[in-house]
Amino acid sequence: CSDFQRGLIVVKLDLAPVGFTYPEGLPETVPSSGTDLVLGVDLEAGFSVTSTSMAYSFASGGGGTVAGTPSGGNFVFSLPASPDCPDEVSYSFSVGLSDGNTYDDPAGSSLAAVADG
Repeated sequence: CSDFQRGLIVVKLDLAPVGFTYPEGLPETVPSSGTDLVLGVDLEAGFSVTSTSMAYSFASGGGGTVAGTPSGGNFVFSLPASPDCPDEVSYSFSVGLSDGNTYDDPAGSSLAAVADG
């Protein structure tokens, strides 16, 4: 009789010990001069943040990764100026934890228009 026939089913949940929040929301439009984006991190007990990063890519070309700066329990990321206006920028966040793993925001990338005025 197999384990399945006996009713033993093992399910491994791959749950991250970190939650991503955006205290100021995620913008749909950002100025061509750049802007700051704020990330909040909710951790399970026993974990600490060792690194944060935001990857970004402009539709017109160019992109990179910037580290977050701790600020009042959150992390602030400076999205640099766009090479063109109007443009679009895609960005996503990840957090390194004390367990040695890096966790990406499960919501994936966000997209914002780059426009002034």
